Amino acid sequence: MDNMQVAVYEFIAAFTTIDRNNIIKGWQNTNILPPLTESYAVFTSINASRRGTNEERYMPDDNALILEKSNMVDYQIDIVATDAETARNNISALETVARSAAGVEFFNNYNINLLYAEDARAIETISKTDNYVNRYMITLHLEEINTVTVSQDYFADAEINTTLANGKV
Repeated sequence: MDNMQVAVYEFIAAFTTIDRNNIIKGWQNTNILPPLTESYAVFTSINASRRGTNEERYMPDDNALILEKSNMVDYQIDIVATDAETARNNISALETVARSAAGVEFFNNYNINLLYAEDARAIETISKTDNYVNRYMITLHLEEINTVTVSQDYFADAEINTTLANGKV
């Protein structure tokens, strides 16, 4: 998993009662749901988009140009449980932490910015065993900064000579 996926996985593991083995990466990855349980979490990257324009920093001492691009990456987290209270408590814990300084600090440890979290929503579903299960969802909006360093020549002094159009100085 990439750094952002690891951070989201660890966020779920740290603030819910879900077994670490039952935290699954993305619906689109065709991972098998945990056997013998209907208590799990699924986290999925659902959108990524640029935020703003590039930031450029010139570093003459290093002959470098630093280019930074901000990306907002949205992660949907689905919490599934057979009883409503467990599902609601787990999603509520994620929502509460994500809307606090503790959530921001948690993701800062992975060099990721937690921008905001949407309201948790109940979206009950039918499970793989045709049973009714409680499913709650929250979307986290995270920011990653991509940095590229480009070699850039600089000069510190310039000698300027001017000549008028008629050839006189």
